[in-house]
Amino acid sequence: MNYSSTKSKLMKCTSLAAIAVTASFAFAEKTTEPGACCVPQTDGGYLCYVLTEGNCELQGGYYYGNGTSCSDPFVECESAQEPGACCVPQDDGTMTCYVLTSQDCNTQNGFYYGDGTSCSDPFVECDEPQSHRGACCYEDADGSLLCQMLYENECLDLMGTWYGQNVNCSDPQVDCVQVNDEGACCYELDGVWICDVMIEEFCVDLDGIWYGPGINCSNPQVECENDPIGECEIHEASNCAGRPHYEDPDFAQNFGDGRVSVETTSPSILGGEVVKVFDLTDLNLAPNDSWFALNRYSDPDWTSQNLGSIFGLAVDGDGNIFVTATKSWNQDYVGPGGWGAIYRLDHITGDVTLFATLPNVGASLGNIAWDCDRDQFFVSNMEDGLVYRLDASGAILDTFDHGTAWNGNAGPATLGDRVWAVEVHGGRLYYSVWNEDRVNKSATEANQIWSVGLDTSGQPVGTERLEVDIPGYTSGSQDEYSSPVSDIRFTHYGSMLLAERSMNGWTNLTAHDARALEFECMDGVWITDVNRFHVGDNMAFNPGHNASGGIDAIPEQLFASGDALDLGSPDTIYGFQVLPMSGGDATDSKLVDYQDNLTDQDKTLIGDLVVTTEKDPCPGDTNGDFVIDVTDLLVVIGDWGPCNPGGCPGDIDDNGVVNILDLLGVLSVWGDPC
Repeated sequence: MNYSSTKSKLMKCTSLAAIAVTASFAFAEKTTEPGACCVPQTDGGYLCYVLTEGNCELQGGYYYGNGTSCSDPFVECESAQEPGACCVPQDDGTMTCYVLTSQDCNTQNGFYYGDGTSCSDPFVECDEPQSHRGACCYEDADGSLLCQMLYENECLDLMGTWYGQNVNCSDPQVDCVQVNDEGACCYELDGVWICDVMIEEFCVDLDGIWYGPGINCSNPQVECENDPIGECEIHEASNCAGRPHYEDPDFAQNFGDGRVSVETTSPSILGGEVVKVFDLTDLNLAPNDSWFALNRYSDPDWTSQNLGSIFGLAVDGDGNIFVTATKSWNQDYVGPGGWGAIYRLDHITGDVTLFATLPNVGASLGNIAWDCDRDQFFVSNMEDGLVYRLDASGAILDTFDHGTAWNGNAGPATLGDRVWAVEVHGGRLYYSVWNEDRVNKSATEANQIWSVGLDTSGQPVGTERLEVDIPGYTSGSQDEYSSPVSDIRFTHYGSMLLAERSMNGWTNLTAHDARALEFECMDGVWITDVNRFHVGDNMAFNPGHNASGGIDAIPEQLFASGDALDLGSPDTIYGFQVLPMSGGDATDSKLVDYQDNLTDQDKTLIGDLVVTTEKDPCPGDTNGDFVIDVTDLLVVIGDWGPCNPGGCPGDIDDNGVVNILDLLGVLSVWGDPC
């Protein structure tokens, strides 16, 4: 049978119901070159197929243009991996059918019948291989052993054990039973009881209690409980990130006098500007769920050539920007300061200088926080799992170690010892612990937020306190899990804001599995509504879960960096979303594209975010809203007495005690412009 006659027969059979499903994928006759198409599925998800534009429209899909492929980084859906029947030409001129992916079929110059088809389908016009199927025992995606009748090559592709032709799965020689010699083990680590699944020998080595083979940590007989989470405390946020005043005319002559936001991006961003400042002066005049004009500024030195790959971001009281080296993008470049570098971007000139270099052979850094009450910095190090404390000059003061002591091996630090987000609030250092991600899901350990007290000098002291276990969620048929937290901020009202980032391990970034979360302290317990803030286009992929790792807030609005904020309806917007603090989605949010480019997608290229104060604060403005009124008096009354270790906004004269002098200080400037 020759290939041309086979194709001719196929084209004559298009009226058969059996091939109607695949006709639009395999046989569309159109002169345009095919391209990537995101096709909606019955389960609400999207899969990518390479189709002509006409066929993409027939499937109700989103077409990315002629010549694009499902592997292109800007394609916002998962490639369809289900194999199908493929007629492959042989050396003797015959056609043999194999079940392959469309890509493998094309590689072998075969004719593909569509995803999900099989060689036994009646419309497949080629011969099955002469060999016969036999029992194949292989491991499924969830780790279970399965037996299926497959050809030998199909079995080997699955890394399975093939038992020979015509051998059935029920035959006695087929050994495809899951042997589970692992069980729940309860052991103590640094004062915390942990349950993990392991073999008995490992459990005994840890002086743990082993509950037997096949027993999971969720089994009711497993008793491995820790003390309850410590009570949360309400403190007003410092709100002290200063506004820069660049002398460059592009900034000085175009920006208003309102707040600005700062955002970091991947070195792969179009144009290469990896740090950018946005003018928020007229933000509230902008329409919701739509593009609007907004001034942007990036100094010519703020490129990957001068900074390498960066993610972490902090702004001090003068408006100097500090960024940390990272390997958390999919394509990373080391900057001139190495993988342990922290760079300072001057608030007047924009000049880049090396602020500090932490010990690091290649794993890079996490995030950075400025402690404005003590004029110091905290930086997480992915290499050794330590949090470094730096003074205002960049000198290392000391380190804090959350988990197991570093063993000296090259990083990144292991899960459970991997600290990412850092923030100072209410006299404590808050930090996130990365216990799981998309490909490293844990049945026993959620991602967490911890804190530790700071003494009068600002050094971490005392016992760490578990603040929250991050609630998990499911994505399609995947197990419950959450993405690691890369940024922490606190609101004016004392609630805790968290930004997740969609990670497949430390050096592999994806999208659409990350949230913006707010935890409110109520009766000593952190409470969250996971559905309060929806980041991203409601019609995009995994709606509401399109955060990209940065978060901040002013009293009335929440700022979240994100992917797919608007996805071609009508604009393509990747950058940050400004939501009301009461909650919402894209329809009641301001949407800002990083580059003001409404055509190209910046999937997995958007990073951390900081919002500055509007202008220099004035005496008496205790809550930072630039209005001196009764709310400032209430702050003074609420802080009455000795000042907390972290400082208190009601202490107008900064003498460590809030009293009648501070109250008079507010009244003396009542009504003055701020």
